[in-house]
Amino acid sequence: METLKERHGCVTFWLWIVLIVNIVMFFYYIVAMFTVGGVIGIVGHGLSTIMCLGCILGAILLMRWNKLGFFLFLICQTSQVLLDVFLFDSEPYLIVSLVLAMCIWRGILQIRRNGVSAWENMSTGWDYQHCRHLYQVFLGLTFFIFILILFAVVNDANSGIEREDSEEYELLDSIAVDTVAVEVIDSVLYDPEPPAVYDDTEKADLDTKDPDLDTEDPDVIFLKRSVQEIKLPIDAGNGVVITNVYVDSENLVYIAECDEDKIDMDLLKASKREAKNNIVNSLKDNSNEALIFSVKMCIKARRGMCYRYVGDTSGKECKIVIPIDELRDLLTNDDSL
Repeated sequence: METLKERHGCVTFWLWIVLIVNIVMFFYYIVAMFTVGGVIGIVGHGLSTIMCLGCILGAILLMRWNKLGFFLFLICQTSQVLLDVFLFDSEPYLIVSLVLAMCIWRGILQIRRNGVSAWENMSTGWDYQHCRHLYQVFLGLTFFIFILILFAVVNDANSGIEREDSEEYELLDSIAVDTVAVEVIDSVLYDPEPPAVYDDTEKADLDTKDPDLDTEDPDVIFLKRSVQEIKLPIDAGNGVVITNVYVDSENLVYIAECDEDKIDMDLLKASKREAKNNIVNSLKDNSNEALIFSVKMCIKARRGMCYRYVGDTSGKECKIVIPIDELRDLLTNDDSL
């Protein structure tokens, strides 16, 4: 009986457009899965690949006069929007666009030919007798994609940031606030002969000038007073500007505003581990006395270092913390500590 069914040409055209677009996106997400870097990025693009696969199956089922294709398409598109909103931090208004798209979809399927709509001609159920091979192929492809996700995650963990031509490496290199800005700031903090400027008595007397300083710990007072002398903002280059530096109860905190035209905040968050390694490696530079002095001041004041990158338009944040124990490890061979 299926040979007697007819649909309007507009419905057929739309189904082919949906099928072709999702096939293109399927291969795009596979490529992105191996190039984006970071576990979150890999898993997110891998799941998006599976959602595209579901949409392809849905379009084929609709072509075969099965209403199940519409509901499968609805589930996959809803899952994709949730991935975009909660995993990739996209705007929540995508949910509204999803509802609108599904209404348009439903309307297109209601277009009539010879007085009967395509939707009315469709059957319900799995129709396993005629579609079982289709289901088996798509189930096998889904399993294959899960294997690709696992392989990409393992490969990314082994490669680290050695791919110098990758977008991730360029991003980590662009947030050279780790080296550039810290050098600029710490050159302000650094005094080749700090005891000649602030001895223990003078540091204790600073409390009379600022009641907010910690009177019980001269090293904390010294660190806070040094931070107050920094002239802000500081342009660290590559789209990064240091807008604030302060000392809290746990860390010396650098606030870095990022130009999102140059720095992808989502990619930065996905590559947080590599970014932290980049910062630690810059702090290991024993030839830079300002950096060494800054680390020593933090250790004496029992503070770690915290870098808060903030997007200038979206307000998205990425916080990278180097605890005091890790700072101590950087200078374990320094006899002056």
